Amino acid sequence: MIVEVRGTGTHNKGAELMLCAIRQYLRELDPDIQLAVDPFFGTYSDRARHGLLSKARATGFGRASVVQRLMSPAYRRTYGLVVDEEVNAVLDAAGFAYGDQWGLRPTREAVEFYSEAKRRGQPVVLLPQAFGPFSTTELASQAKRLIDVSSLVFARDDVSFRHLQELGGPFPNVRKAPDFTSIVKGHMPPDIELPERYACIVPNIRMLDQGAKKEQQAYVGFLAECIRRLRVREIEAVFLFHDDTTDPQVADAVESELSFTLKRIREHRPEYLKGILGHSCLVIGSRFHALVGALSQAVPCIVTGWSHKYEMLVSDYGCPELLIHPSDSIEITESLLNQLLSTHSRSAVVTKLREHGCDLNRLVREMFSLTAEVIGLVPKVVCA
Repeated sequence: MIVEVRGTGTHNKGAELMLCAIRQYLRELDPDIQLAVDPFFGTYSDRARHGLLSKARATGFGRASVVQRLMSPAYRRTYGLVVDEEVNAVLDAAGFAYGDQWGLRPTREAVEFYSEAKRRGQPVVLLPQAFGPFSTTELASQAKRLIDVSSLVFARDDVSFRHLQELGGPFPNVRKAPDFTSIVKGHMPPDIELPERYACIVPNIRMLDQGAKKEQQAYVGFLAECIRRLRVREIEAVFLFHDDTTDPQVADAVESELSFTLKRIREHRPEYLKGILGHSCLVIGSRFHALVGALSQAVPCIVTGWSHKYEMLVSDYGCPELLIHPSDSIEITESLLNQLLSTHSRSAVVTKLREHGCDLNRLVREMFSLTAEVIGLVPKVVCA
């Protein structure tokens, strides 16, 4: 069986971690299953590291298209290539691509692609992700078509679920399930040198160009002040990048407000990033999957975000108080730091994270079981 996975890539480590989770689950069911991705997933080395096939995208009547059609399936497979007709099912792991903030184009293009997949008899599953809102008539129409051409759609939170149902539901193929990267186990990278007690600062460039203006303006100063207050507590802050092409710009801006620099960690393997998060005493972050990586390992976090998905995430883990706004008073930040770093109150937060994490992992397994059924695999039994 060949399953195409869309929306993932090495452009940021959260997207790559979603691919890791999909691969992990599906290969538990069928070790011989093959996953195919778009050529823009990453480099050839990236695809080879994950054991991925590459989709051949030649269209029309040019030379590339003719050569592609003349290749036998066996010959294509020798070079790790696969065409649309050879795919058995399609999984969308876009994370957050369909809604007002991204405009009409991503939704319209997804509708066109998945309509063709449906015509070929390939089931399409939109794995747990954030959706909406869909404020314009045209975007709402395209979003409804996206639901119609999909076999299953999983909204990652209550707000996203409501945005979908408001398109004209109830839709029987729309379900709710949490983010699924929690099932991937983290590993510490070999030979890394870290302080005994450290906090991970995970910046996000989106905090400077999305969301409320006052939060954008306060973000850099907020991170700098958090770092100062960690230093007073003799906790070393380190920058951990989940997108090392854009997020270092935030780190540069933060360091310009400090009288010292921080260690910067760039890891190409997402499971190593998760391992580093899991061994930290605190995470202050704005990258969604870095926060999932920490919370799913019961590491307390101070969460800042630019969309509803961050509020929903801390709610899923039973700790809505972990979300604060960069523009909030410094007293609020100080109070939360005290809560998360003081032994007794920290213990209560960790216990809550573990309990909710177990429940969420069960829901993730149930989601994958439904997905397996739809794409033609025998799912594993999910124990309560």
